[in-house]
Amino acid sequence: GWNLVLGAGTASTCTHVQNRSVEVHREPRNDAVFEAVCLKGSTETPRSSSLDDDYPSKGVYRCACCGEPLFPASSKFDSRTGWPSFWAPVQSDPIGYTKDIGSMLSTEVHCKKCGAHLGHVFGGITGGGSGDTGYRYCINGICLSYDPFLELPLTTDVPWTIESEAIFIFVIIGVVSCCCFCGRLPKFVQILRGH
Repeated sequence: GWNLVLGAGTASTCTHVQNRSVEVHREPRNDAVFEAVCLKGSTETPRSSSLDDDYPSKGVYRCACCGEPLFPASSKFDSRTGWPSFWAPVQSDPIGYTKDIGSMLSTEVHCKKCGAHLGHVFGGITGGGSGDTGYRYCINGICLSYDPFLELPLTTDVPWTIESEAIFIFVIIGVVSCCCFCGRLPKFVQILRGH
């Protein structure tokens, strides 16, 4: 589901409980950072996650909050952004999408099961993505845990996301075209020049 919010982060609580019978590799936990990122929609420092430099060919990455499988290891790639990046989620549709008004309408992604903020997805013009989708799911490492034992298929059937830059360009074009149609272009140019 798509939502519009004034800030990222949709989870109000997180149990921090995962399936303890499954051996997963978790990030060292700083509870203050975990709460700020996963619950309140902040962003971890680039290159602070050990998961950014690890590229296993098998397994899945789970939500660090509820344990839901999110991304297959086979869709992980080196985006050189400083955050773990994936080009597709697992097939069970575990990702929720939100247009984040406070972040220039970027597309925030969260765990559909528990609402924990994961990061953002970029695609199209400035995506820097990979694989069959061309998308880059740029995910905070503190929001993930790696499970080397579970294998799930990925999906390339992901929602289309419009770039923030494209929205900004459409707004500028709309303003300029309104000024032209209203015969106010000279006045608009004078305002821009500070007259």
